[in-house]
Amino acid sequence: MLSLQPLSTPPPPHESVLVGDLKMANFKQFLSDEVEFAGGALRCGEYVTLRKIGDASHKGGGFGTQQIVIKGLLCEDYYKIREYLYSQFYLL
Repeated sequence: MLSLQPLSTPPPPHESVLVGDLKMANFKQFLSDEVEFAGGALRCGEYVTLRKIGDASHKGGGFGTQQIVIKGLLCEDYYKIREYLYSQFYLL
């Protein structure tokens, strides 16, 4: 019979990773009518912009690293959009 014993030392810390693939057009529909594409970025109201950057090999279902950069004033809209954005991924 196996049993789990407590660790003698705490595990080393690791960076969180968000897993998933966000389609910017779908996220635009998810947010609202006040969101528009402008210059390759998703403009959310007056103060917040989302831009997807990263490895082009990721398109078409390949593997690669992409990032979604959120820029804007630290206001209520920024934190709401960030929360909605995080809800689209799995956190590991």
